[in-house]
Amino acid sequence: MVAQLVKLIVDLTWFLDSCDDEEVDPDWAVKWLEHIAHVLADLPPEQRTAVVTEVSSLATTNRSEAPAKWVASFAEATGLTDPEN
Repeated sequence: MVAQLVKLIVDLTWFLDSCDDEEVDPDWAVKWLEHIAHVLADLPPEQRTAVVTEVSSLATTNRSEAPAKWVASFAEATGLTDPEN
């Protein structure tokens, strides 16, 4: 179940990040992207690790609608991982 939820979050985030202004109001999209990042940042460490593992799996198996390169940057872009490490 975790894999499906992570895929859904990744695909939704990709859609909001890549859609045209005519498809979704940019202010609305930014608010939701920030909200998603905030919720992910508040996860307990073991759940954050599970999400990062699933995101890595999506990036390598391309089981997401989002391009693999974008998925690979998801964990860092949303604050799930530290860019310094």
